[in-house]
Amino acid sequence: MVILAAIFALLVVSASAAESFSNKSSVDCGGLFLLHMGDKQFSARGCNENASIGINNLTLYGGLAHYRIMGRYTDEWDVKGVNDLKFGNAGFESRFKYTTLGVDISSLPFIRSKIEIHHPDSLFFFGASIMRGEPEIGNIRWISENKSDLVHEISVDWQTHFLYRHFDAGSKIANHQFGIFAGFFETSPENPSKEYFVRDSVQAIILGGNYKGNFAKDSVEARYIFADADIYLYGIMLQEESRKRFMYIPLNAQLHFAEAKWKRKYLQAHLDFAYATAQMDANPDRFFETIAPNRALPTSVLKALSFSFLKKNFRVDADIDAMGIFGGATLQWPIGHQLTFTPKINIDGYYAQGEADIRKKTENTVIISTQSYIEEFTRKLSSFGSVLTLGSELSLWKNLSIDYSVTQLIPFHISYREIRPGEVKKKDDDERSHGGSHGPRLFEQEKTKGDVESTASAAFRNGFATSLSVVYRI
Repeated sequence: MVILAAIFALLVVSASAAESFSNKSSVDCGGLFLLHMGDKQFSARGCNENASIGINNLTLYGGLAHYRIMGRYTDEWDVKGVNDLKFGNAGFESRFKYTTLGVDISSLPFIRSKIEIHHPDSLFFFGASIMRGEPEIGNIRWISENKSDLVHEISVDWQTHFLYRHFDAGSKIANHQFGIFAGFFETSPENPSKEYFVRDSVQAIILGGNYKGNFAKDSVEARYIFADADIYLYGIMLQEESRKRFMYIPLNAQLHFAEAKWKRKYLQAHLDFAYATAQMDANPDRFFETIAPNRALPTSVLKALSFSFLKKNFRVDADIDAMGIFGGATLQWPIGHQLTFTPKINIDGYYAQGEADIRKKTENTVIISTQSYIEEFTRKLSSFGSVLTLGSELSLWKNLSIDYSVTQLIPFHISYREIRPGEVKKKDDDERSHGGSHGPRLFEQEKTKGDVESTASAAFRNGFATSLSVVYRI
């Protein structure tokens, strides 16, 4: 942050010694620990430093950031994902009477440029921005539960190459502001010079609208977003200029998101709603298996095994639905004037449920014969509870502020089940002796597994977050 501040100071001096300017520097660090179980884990932590300088209608800014995201999920294969990001960014925004121009450059790499045309009093405005980047999604490892498997682990790097175009328009009338926007996102599949990699091809459209209103004592906001995406993920092994596909995941997904906010002085409330669906249809053609670990083997191993190698491939069809409601209120009460201490308490409630209908076809090939079997099952997740956040902010003469908070997820109910169809059984002799119908009877007998721990120790071990922020202004 010291280096960034020095660079901005030089820019200010070179601009004009007589110019008035405002400076803001901040450091934010936080962590989220959502799951901590043997077969399901997710955590994220990060720190970022930011500095900005405003010179009349020009704002210069920059930052440094470090994020680490880790996840793990077990289902026949142990899937682990890690993304360790360290990057910096710098940019500017210049505001004129009828236009606003801006450029943001990051070392991810990523670049964004925008232009906005507006009426001097914002009676109307419309703008456009374009973003292009090649960020690394991270590393994904598939680890077999069977330690004796010849394909025990596949380690894959994933880097995406995306282009995003955004358009928005709106109007501000008195204390009311209305806006609409549209975004178009796409990625270009590219083949890096690596042994294992993920290649993606995504086409997505994002539409939405928002409203802001300021009244005598209250302010309200509302927003709605719809997104539709076609996603294709390919896992590729490259060896001696030969490429073999060992993963193929085609997804079509839709998202509906709506939120509303209300604020009055030291009290604010919000309500969020999200509904998402996704469909995956397996391709029946050869070499389009959802996952085929045998094709991730090097050629030398295949030659040594000759025709006796046991091949196992998977084709998966899935329909996924998920819904969540999240809402609550925040209360803060400042104490003091020059030195202000502000305790804060935030109480939220949530309800979430999701269901996945899965049809998995497993194919085994030994020498020249092929055997296959199909599994059909449903996985259901439901939970409701509360989220409690306690925090405080210390402000010194409005120049320095320190904000710290801790958040704990407190689930009242968690249920994760896998339901499989029952089997055909015959009625017993007693039923037949009482004149019941003869022959077999088909019924569903739910078999569940994978329930999530609901003990107090598990509740407070999962869903914890903390955040520390320091802001300095001139």
